[in-house]
Amino acid sequence: MNIANTLQYLSDKHAPVKKTTNRIKRILKKPWITKGILNSIKNRHKLFKSHYLSNDPEKIKQYKSFNNCLNKIKAKVKNEYLNTQFALNKSNIKATWKMIDMIASRNKKKKLILSKLLYNGKCYTDKENICNKLNEYFVNVGPNLSSKLPTNPDFRHLLTISNEASSRVLCLEQFVLKKSQT
Repeated sequence: MNIANTLQYLSDKHAPVKKTTNRIKRILKKPWITKGILNSIKNRHKLFKSHYLSNDPEKIKQYKSFNNCLNKIKAKVKNEYLNTQFALNKSNIKATWKMIDMIASRNKKKKLILSKLLYNGKCYTDKENICNKLNEYFVNVGPNLSSKLPTNPDFRHLLTISNEASSRVLCLEQFVLKKSQT
């Protein structure tokens, strides 16, 4: 055995790579959730099954009370966690923005990869052709739009105001004049 294989063997034996479940991943995304809160969440699920689904108004009231209390505790613990993290990272802009992204639930933008493009009735699948056709389209947007505009436009028809609208404008002008005179 060479040294690389020996190190790999020892690494696998004493520190094996474990796959995490989706449940654990969700918990790791919320570091303010303690074991006590997790136990309370499990208890809430049990209460939901036994109390909330029983259709007994008293048991439903107990479940709702427990649920509201748990939600208040979770909100308080999260708020305290975020306050301490912001205080610890007040000089670290990158960490601060990472916290803001987490609070705002902003996800990184997913890249859109076009595998096929239909342009002028032709289908393009090659990445270079797709890129060139997109460039051609966006470069020509301005000239194509300007060619559709009339050469000697008469905008007076856009300036006509209906009688109702003109009377409102007149009333508003009179109101402004009265206010300015007083």
